[in-house]
Amino acid sequence: MITPPPNLQAQCPYCDTPITVHQKINPGYCGAAECLHKHAVHGDQLHRAAWLEKYEGDVAVAKERFLPEIEAQAAEAGIASDRIYVGAVPYTVTRMSPLPEDQRTAYLTHLSEITETAFASALPGAGDVKRTVDAQQGEPHPWNNAACGTCRGRCCKHQGGRYDAFQTVEHIQHMRQTRPEMSADDIIAHFTNALPEVSNEGSCVFHGPQGCVLERTDRADVCNTFRCDALERLAEDIQPDTVDAIALVSVGDAKAHDMNILMKRTE
Repeated sequence: MITPPPNLQAQCPYCDTPITVHQKINPGYCGAAECLHKHAVHGDQLHRAAWLEKYEGDVAVAKERFLPEIEAQAAEAGIASDRIYVGAVPYTVTRMSPLPEDQRTAYLTHLSEITETAFASALPGAGDVKRTVDAQQGEPHPWNNAACGTCRGRCCKHQGGRYDAFQTVEHIQHMRQTRPEMSADDIIAHFTNALPEVSNEGSCVFHGPQGCVLERTDRADVCNTFRCDALERLAEDIQPDTVDAIALVSVGDAKAHDMNILMKRTE
């Protein structure tokens, strides 16, 4: 038996079982279920570490550009510099234009289909509709709106929202529960009339110049409950008892773009 050269010998990094050269390249482990789990966890850890490194770099860029202005505004409000938290959010390029006809048609077709499906069954009773709502995840942090406004809605530009606004049959069913007086035509008219004259190119149909044009109760579940990495990081970092001012800066292409600052009343 010919022993392969040392550089072609390999072991599973999780259980030390000998693996082939092909396994070493892809998937990188022996293939056992337990090692698959460890491999996934390891991959997630690497992704998280890379994201945190980038986030810290973005915060450094934000401070270099805006820290003097942030500290000056805080000082005017009687807030000390050590009571300021500076966080970074993604920068989103926004270009407003009339909603393309094909995008409008695709959304209205989707809306009609899910509304027709929802009304094809009896009015659901309380608890019959499985829906993720804010109450199940707790109230959003007070800086969420400022963070999303500073970012300008990067998550809204996901491909799905462009044509369906992330709305589902369950969303319409919930509207039937909470607004039983509305017919199928009423719901379709409600969302059709809400479409803005101009929207963010390549984004959700309801992504207007000032953000989402829909009230929170009209938005799809994911729009109310989704927390991007930046929001999760803010939730981990910000301790309300030790912070009196929160400055949020959008960073993209290694440049700081926009800044919003929230301050507690000190009187």
